[in-house]
Amino acid sequence: MKPRGILIEADATRDAKMRGFAEEAFGVLNAWVKKNHKRLSEIGLEIEQFDGYQLPWSAIDRDYKDRREDWWLAAGHIKDLFIVFAGPGHTAGMGAGGGKWHMILPVLIRPNDTTYMDTRIYGVRQTFIHEFTHYLDKGADRARFDKSTTSAQRHDTQSAIAYFLHPHEFNAYYQEGASELDNTLELLLRSVTTGIASRNPDHRKSFLNHVRELLPARTQDFVKQHASKSARGNWSENFRLAMHHTKSDGKWLLKFKARLAGLHGHLLRKHARAMGLA
Repeated sequence: MKPRGILIEADATRDAKMRGFAEEAFGVLNAWVKKNHKRLSEIGLEIEQFDGYQLPWSAIDRDYKDRREDWWLAAGHIKDLFIVFAGPGHTAGMGAGGGKWHMILPVLIRPNDTTYMDTRIYGVRQTFIHEFTHYLDKGADRARFDKSTTSAQRHDTQSAIAYFLHPHEFNAYYQEGASELDNTLELLLRSVTTGIASRNPDHRKSFLNHVRELLPARTQDFVKQHASKSARGNWSENFRLAMHHTKSDGKWLLKFKARLAGLHGHLLRKHARAMGLA
């Protein structure tokens, strides 16, 4: 069965919209955890299997009704989402059951211990973006795919390539990396305009140089840099290596490059003023 809907490649506007939903949702989760983490053991459902607690998204997001409508219109179909705040040693992921989706986030420092959870939550930002992308994808496709994927496949040599190049994983890893790059640019440029770098000309120049390294003016330079087999930074190394593997036949690398090209234009337009290009 072929993927549909949200998985159309090289649509930078749609990518940014879906990524925006994931980023906004993480902002809601981050704010809720900072305010309520000490009460989690009282208001959450204890889940022994994951050494942690479960909460419905509706209990976390006071604007869930309106936000859910936006997700529905964009993705085509949305089921109830539950967040499982898991203990150490558990693997992040999305699971389905009983018409509901469960996102596993291993954020607790010890089993059922919410200590430092308010600072640890930001450490799973990329994971959340990845898993929330799966959540939107599943809704958009409204179908079971012929081959399911699990994160355990990443560690098996025989199935690692197939894992990373599955349409759902390709989309989630791409969106995760794009979000991290955009977030890095925003943090750097915020320092340049209003933060510490704004008060020191040398720091300002250094920060802007780093921004231009991450976001060069020419699309071909941006694509070459971030799609390189040896590139470091925002996209998973194993994800990029999988696309360069002979078994991928070059198709997925071309898909990645096409999406990078669209992303380049989107990021330039978004950050032009702060970069002094507008």
